[in-house]
Amino acid sequence: FPVTICRRGVSRPFMKLQLITRRVTHQHAGQWIRQALSLLRHNPVLIGITCLMYLLILLVTMLPAGPLISVLLMPIVTAGFYQCVVDALQKKTPVASTLFGVFQQPQARKALLTLGAVRVACVLPLMLLPQAVTINAELQQFNYDPLALLLVVAYFSFYTMLFAYAEAIIYFLGERNIMQALRASLDSCWKNVLPLTVYGAMLFGGTLVEIS
Repeated sequence: FPVTICRRGVSRPFMKLQLITRRVTHQHAGQWIRQALSLLRHNPVLIGITCLMYLLILLVTMLPAGPLISVLLMPIVTAGFYQCVVDALQKKTPVASTLFGVFQQPQARKALLTLGAVRVACVLPLMLLPQAVTINAELQQFNYDPLALLLVVAYFSFYTMLFAYAEAIIYFLGERNIMQALRASLDSCWKNVLPLTVYGAMLFGGTLVEIS
C-alpha cells in the first residue's frame, strides 16, 4: 500500500490496536508506480482479476438500488483484491475466488459490511450536493458552478482519504473499531497528502496519455 500503517501494539484485555502511521516523501510516488507495474508484469493474472472485479461492480450497479449495494459490498471485494495482491507479493498465484474469500470469514465480513454501511451513509451527501457541471451536447455548451464544484471536490477528497486504507486496516491488522480504522486512514492520508497527490497526478497524467 502507498502508505505504511504500523501496528504499534495490542492492549489487553480489550485487544484494542494502537495504530501509528509514517510519513513518506513525494519521491515515493514514482516508486509506487514502478512497483505496481513490476507486480503486474510478473503477475498478469492480477489484470484479469482487476477487470473481473470492476465488471462485477458494473453489473451490480445495473440492479435496482444497485449503486448503493455496490458501495455496501465494496469493502469486502476490496479486501479480497488486496489479498490477491499480497498473494502475488508472496510469490503465490492469485486466484479470482479470493475476491470473495472474505464472505467465509465471519468477523472480517461483519466489520467490512459495517464499513460498507458507513460508506453508503457518506455517499448520500454527494448525491444531495448541487450538480457542479452541466453539459448540453446539442448546443455544445459546458457550464459549471464554481461553488458547487468546490464543494464536490472538497467532500470527495475527504471521503477518499477517510476510506483509503480502512479496508486494509480492518482486514490485515484486525481492527474491529470502525471509527478507529477511519481515523487511521484519514491520518495516514493527511500526513502524506503531498506524495499521494503526486501519485494521483501521475496516474491521471498517464491515463490521459494512454487515451490520447
